Amino acid sequence: MAKMITSPSEVTEEWLKETLQLNLKEDSIEVVHFEKITAKNGYLSGAFKAQVKIKDQVQKLFIKSILDKDDEFRYFMDKNAMDRIEIQFYNIFLPQLIQYEKENFQGKSELEQGFVPKVLAADYCLDVEKRGFYIVMEDISDQFDIVKDKEGLSFVQITNALEKLARFHAIGYGFSKAHPDAIKDWDLEPLYEKFKSDPFMDGFHNDFQPTVDLFASLDPALKEPLEIIGKRWDEIYDKSYYLNEKTYLTHTDFWLNNILFSANDSRILDWQCVCLAHPAMDIAFIIGTGLSPKHINQWTNEIIEKYFEKFQSSCKDINIDCPFSLDEIMDQTKTNGMMGLVIFLIMGWDVFAVKQGFKERGLEAIRCAIKENTQYFSE
Repeated sequence: MAKMITSPSEVTEEWLKETLQLNLKEDSIEVVHFEKITAKNGYLSGAFKAQVKIKDQVQKLFIKSILDKDDEFRYFMDKNAMDRIEIQFYNIFLPQLIQYEKENFQGKSELEQGFVPKVLAADYCLDVEKRGFYIVMEDISDQFDIVKDKEGLSFVQITNALEKLARFHAIGYGFSKAHPDAIKDWDLEPLYEKFKSDPFMDGFHNDFQPTVDLFASLDPALKEPLEIIGKRWDEIYDKSYYLNEKTYLTHTDFWLNNILFSANDSRILDWQCVCLAHPAMDIAFIIGTGLSPKHINQWTNEIIEKYFEKFQSSCKDINIDCPFSLDEIMDQTKTNGMMGLVIFLIMGWDVFAVKQGFKERGLEAIRCAIKENTQYFSE
């Protein structure tokens, strides 16, 4: 068994070589290049890049590890064990979904290729004294990157990502119906349900006026809707995060920074929040964080239609009935799904909108959600 990583300082060239030798059962491995990534693009892991030679073939790698104990975000990982979910997704959940897909789709699997980066080694330990994790995966940054420009995603990019996600949703739905005991064994407690008992949430909710004032300064028309959100917080939170929905397997953190894009393709990352919820939340998150204000209004209906067509055809591929209509998924995405994004944005506006450069599209997503959710905001 490879040595567990309990601090980023333990990720070394020698450790990487030994870990790959153990996991790949291959002695002929040479580390050609190794570097720590110092830019803080994520908050929940240390990050490294490497080049290794495996059987004389050079491969680029990306490595994630647990944060140091004194890192301000370490408590979040320790409390929620998000690394367990992500590592089990790659090691257990996804392989089981792929096997189910093959068994019901003439031996073929769309999830097996072009869906996520390939993982070469991954493990975790929840024991307090040995707490740690690592993931070694292929580095695909030469072909794919996070989209940061002001215009956001193109129509081709967002539909490509959502069609991949639709396949995952449909296969996950079929698997959960066929293998409920396996889903139970996965122990997928919704992260947003855990958040409700976090001390941060109590403080945020109980002192909501600064949030109202912030958004009113950005757009005075948001003052009254934000006051209503504050008063109806628990109701909106539970409905928008589908805490009573246990039917669909979802990514649950499907925002712009968790997907890598090329001009016409994508790969989905960061499966730390996988749980049973509703597909509408995933769809809304990428629409609201990925599209410019103009394109949110122009493309949303057509994008959801593309998603539905892929979900429906995927259900047909594995011989199950599609559980919702186009009108139903359209309505759920625009109402509860978009309100889930609103909660996400107002709780982390500075981190997820301002610092990531999509403040204007975040504001437009909030306006769209208010417009569609007349049950909360109309007299």
